[in-house]
Amino acid sequence: MHTLCMEKYFSADSQPFALYVSAPERNNCEHSHEFDELVFVESGHGLHVLNGQPGFVQQGDVFFVHGQESHFYDRLGTLRLTNLLINTRRPLRYLSNLQPLLNGINRPPDQQPGWLTPQERLACRQTIARLTAPSSDALLDDAAREVVWLELLLSLHRSLSSASRGHTHFKAHRLIQKRSTGTRCAAIFCSVNARCIAR
Repeated sequence: MHTLCMEKYFSADSQPFALYVSAPERNNCEHSHEFDELVFVESGHGLHVLNGQPGFVQQGDVFFVHGQESHFYDRLGTLRLTNLLINTRRPLRYLSNLQPLLNGINRPPDQQPGWLTPQERLACRQTIARLTAPSSDALLDDAAREVVWLELLLSLHRSLSSASRGHTHFKAHRLIQKRSTGTRCAAIFCSVNARCIAR
């Protein structure tokens, strides 16, 4: 299994966050990372296999992948992702005990309590841009980035609530997920696994 290395995505070990946008996502072989990632599905749909468990993902989904976890995608459409990469080698200076907030995001898509509307995705992109923007003052930069990181997590925590369940796209998405987690997902998973092994 391939491991994605820090050096490819972070300019320095001291860089706390990095941004990677795939349009479309092309990484359909199993891999892990030397960093954590918070993944936003901007458009399209596809199969996401996390630790051997397949699940359908589409526009509006958000999920968290720990660096030691293995995953890959199979594109059932044009899957476009925004990945916020989190440097786990660099501990936060001011914030602690964020795990309860991350736990609300770190669930399989079919178990998530909510879904991001287009307006919420736009707000998240703007927050991520602030989080990953360069700065010249290291001390203030650390404090400011941690405030923005907390702001993003709180925003996601609020958005992934029952408020979005009434959205028509969300209801259709959950219906597709229920139908996709059976034999179809298993068949796709087997075919993708065979293709990756052949490589």
